[in-house]
Amino acid sequence: MKKIRYDVILYPLLIVLSFVLIFAMIYKDNQAMPPMLMKVTFQGEYETENGDWQEVEQCRNIPFINGEAHLKGYFQLETTDGMVVGKVPKDIHMTAYFNHIGGQINLNGETVHIFDMENSQLGISSCGEDWIKFDNPADENDIVEIILRNPHKYGNTGAVNTFLESLYTYSGAAFDEQMTEEGAMQRTSGIVIMVVSFILLGVAVFSTILKVPYSRMLWIFGFMILSAGCYCLIDSPNFCMCGNSVVINTTVKHLCIMLYPAFLFLLTEMCLKDKVKKAGRVITGIYGVLSVAALVIAAAGGKLIYDLNYGLIFVQLAAALILMVLCALSFKKSDVRQVIMTSVCLVTLIALVTDISAVLLGTWNTAAASGIAFMAVFICSLFYSLRIIPLNIKESIRAKELQLELQENRIAVMMSQIRPHFLYNALSAICDLCSTEPLKARDALVDFSVFLRENMDAITSSEPVPFKQELSHIKTYIKLEKLRFGDRINVVYDIPEDDFNIQPLTIQPIVENAIKHGIRLKENGGTVTLRTREENGIITITVSDDGVGFDTNSPKTNSGSRSHVGLENVRSRVEKYTDGRFTVESEKGKGTVVTISFRK
Repeated sequence: MKKIRYDVILYPLLIVLSFVLIFAMIYKDNQAMPPMLMKVTFQGEYETENGDWQEVEQCRNIPFINGEAHLKGYFQLETTDGMVVGKVPKDIHMTAYFNHIGGQINLNGETVHIFDMENSQLGISSCGEDWIKFDNPADENDIVEIILRNPHKYGNTGAVNTFLESLYTYSGAAFDEQMTEEGAMQRTSGIVIMVVSFILLGVAVFSTILKVPYSRMLWIFGFMILSAGCYCLIDSPNFCMCGNSVVINTTVKHLCIMLYPAFLFLLTEMCLKDKVKKAGRVITGIYGVLSVAALVIAAAGGKLIYDLNYGLIFVQLAAALILMVLCALSFKKSDVRQVIMTSVCLVTLIALVTDISAVLLGTWNTAAASGIAFMAVFICSLFYSLRIIPLNIKESIRAKELQLELQENRIAVMMSQIRPHFLYNALSAICDLCSTEPLKARDALVDFSVFLRENMDAITSSEPVPFKQELSHIKTYIKLEKLRFGDRINVVYDIPEDDFNIQPLTIQPIVENAIKHGIRLKENGGTVTLRTREENGIITITVSDDGVGFDTNSPKTNSGSRSHVGLENVRSRVEKYTDGRFTVESEKGKGTVVTISFRK
C-alpha cells in the first residue's frame, strides 16, 4: 500500500483554512461596526443659468453644464434607512463630495463659508474631486443659500446631484474609514491589474531581447492594461481619501483617459491589413501627435489636462469610429488568429465609443462599458502572455545553439558569394571597358566596390535588414553580370510589397543561382522574375527563371547540382530564423521556381 505523505494534505489545508479565517474575521468585523453615517438632505429650491426656481427633488437630475447653480433652503437630518430626524443643528460638522465644482454658502446675504475645491484663488491645486468638510451655519429658522460654480468651459451634468446625494454629518476617522471601504474592491482590482501589466511588460522586455515574434504586441498589451488598471484604481469610489494630492490624482486619471485609447488604437492598427492598415496608421499617428501636443501644453502650464481632455475626447470618438469601420473591412482578409484579435479590438472600440457618447450626453460619467470590454482584452493578454512565456524559454535555449551556427553560415554565404571566378570575370570585364568606355568602367568599378562592401556588411551583422536593402544588392549584382552577358540576362521586378525585413543575403544567392545554373546555360539567355506578395500577414517571395531547369529528384553532386552551399544556407536560415518555408520546383527545359514564405 502506497504511503500517504502528510505534507501533501496538511499544508494545503493549512493555507486554505488561513484564508477562511481572514475572510471570516473581515465579515464579523463589518457586522460588528456600528452605523456611523447620518444622511443629510437639502430641502428647498434651485435655479440654474438665471432660470425659474424649481423644487429640489431627490430623484430629479439638476442639469449643470457651466456657470452657477443656486440653491435656497435648509439641511435636514435623516438616518441611513430614510427616517427623518429633523433639521440639522447649527455648527454640526458636515461633509459633501465635490466633483470639479466649487462654491460658497451664504446666510442672510453674507458669505459664511467658501468651499476650497475649484476655487480660482487657490489655482491649479484645487482642480479635482474631494470630500469637503464644513459646519452648518444656520439656526433652525434660517434659510441658507448655496452657490455652486463650474470654473471650466464645460461641466459634468451630475455634479450638483453628486453634491446633494453625498451630504452627511461628519464623524471624523470613523466616517473616513467607512467611505474608504466603499471602493476597496475596485481598488484591489486595479492593483491586481497593474501587477499583471508589470508582469506582461517584463515578459515584453525579455521577448524583445530574444527577438521573439510579436513582442511589440506584448508591449502594447502591457501599457494598455497598465493604463486601464491605474484608471480603475484612481476612479474607485472615494480614492481621494487614499491619495493625499488632489492634483496628482486628477492628472494621473486623465493621463490614463488619454493613454488607454492610444494603446487601443495601436493594437487595432496592428490587426488591420493592406491599404486599410495604412489608413489605421494615419489615424493612430494623428491621435498620437495631438496627445503629445496636449501633454506639452499641460506641462507648460497653458491649460489643465482636465480641460484639454474634453477637446481630445472628440478626437478619440472620431478615431474610434473610423477604426471600427477599418476593422470591419479587415475581417475578410484575416486568418483565424487575426479575426479573434480584430474582434476583441472592435468590441473594445464600441465600448469606448459608448462611454464617450454617454459622457458627452450626460448619461453617465464613468467608463462602465469599457470596463466590461476591458475584461476581454485582459483575458486575451493573459492568454497571449502564457503563449509567449514558453516561447521565450524555448528561444533562449535555441539562441545559444544557433549563435555559433549563424556565424558559420555567414562565413559560408560570404565565401559562396565572393568566388575567385566571379572576381576575375568582373575585373576582366571592367578592364576591357577601361580603354573603350572609361566612364562606364568607372561606374562598374563603383558597383563592384559596393557589391563587396555589402557582402562584408552581411557577415558582420546578425540583424535582419529591410528588403529594399537586399533588393539594392541584387540590382548591383545584376549590373556586374550584365557587363559580361549583356542582353542575355533579363530581370523583371514585380514587387508591390517591400515593407518588411529579411536576413541579409537571402534573395541575392537565389537570383544568382537562377542566372548561373538557369538562363546562362541557354543559348539566347533568358529572364529571371522576382515577385513579392503579402496575404494575411504572410510574405511570399518568388524567384523564377525560364532557364534549362533540372530534375529535383536527381542526386546532388558538387559539380552539377544547383543546390550548392549558398542555396542550402539560404534554406537553412529561412527555416530556422524566420520559421518560414523554402521550396524549389523545377522542370527540365522549362525553368525553376524558388519560393520563400514567412510571417511578416
